[in-house]
Amino acid sequence: MYSLNLESKLETKTKHVPILVNEVLETLDCRPGKNFLDLTLGGGGHTESILKATAPDGRVVGCDRDEEALARTRIKLADYGERVRFVHRAISDVEQTLPQFADMEIHGALIDAGISSDQLDSSSRGFSFQRDADLDMRMDVSRGMTAREVLMNSNEEEIANMIYEYGEDRNSRKIAKMIMEARRQDKLRTTQDLVEAVIKANGPKRGPIHPATKTFQALRIRVNRELEELTEGVTKLIALLPAFARIAVITFHSLEDRIVKNLFRDAVKRGDAVRITKKPIVPTREEQRANARSRSAKLRVIEIVGVRGE
Repeated sequence: MYSLNLESKLETKTKHVPILVNEVLETLDCRPGKNFLDLTLGGGGHTESILKATAPDGRVVGCDRDEEALARTRIKLADYGERVRFVHRAISDVEQTLPQFADMEIHGALIDAGISSDQLDSSSRGFSFQRDADLDMRMDVSRGMTAREVLMNSNEEEIANMIYEYGEDRNSRKIAKMIMEARRQDKLRTTQDLVEAVIKANGPKRGPIHPATKTFQALRIRVNRELEELTEGVTKLIALLPAFARIAVITFHSLEDRIVKNLFRDAVKRGDAVRITKKPIVPTREEQRANARSRSAKLRVIEIVGVRGE
């Protein structure tokens, strides 16, 4: 269990590189005096860019369910003082966040649905198949089942369906069978235990994609309810944000992008919003070369209208 007093134990320099920063600033129309929600604070890169663009008086409410990220970013953004507020809260809890800052007019909100480099590179969180750690994978370590508990409390069919649905791996049934075998042998405690089970099913790495990539993605999505969080958060933002506020969402795989695309489309059809981006914005070739993790990113933005549809 992590201590709530994390500042003294953390590497204060974030490793995470924010993606599509200029495109976010432009599409959210970040200018002096405007206030924004960053519902996925992470390493604070987007928030800091928004603070700079809205200086001297714009403010940002930064939310994250990862207490390590909040503690690290409090240190990073300390010089911005009262212009930035920090809240330990999930995307789906935005209806609790907005009343807390009722005196602040909100002009836009950002959701970056990707996992941060700090989480992936952590030696203790269990997000990466490249580092041996306990099978945890929780973004909020204060609640919910760990990845190991999910695997230990699911049957073979449920594991196969999870890997197929969230990881889009067609070999999901064989992977699930190997995971069950690892369970029977009490060899499902660490990330490397899981990697070994997947390799038994998928074989060793042959191309650029590691054979465990899709299984780790699926399990992380399941542990953190990522698709449900995204759906609930975007739905609530559309209903709660004031007229002319903008909502920007960055996604990293087809499951996330499909959710945002459909929610935005439905909001436009109802007359609740207008599109700012007709097609998703993707990183430039230069950004993709500089940051390989940006390659699959897509940015979609809508603006809430003045008079809502029925």
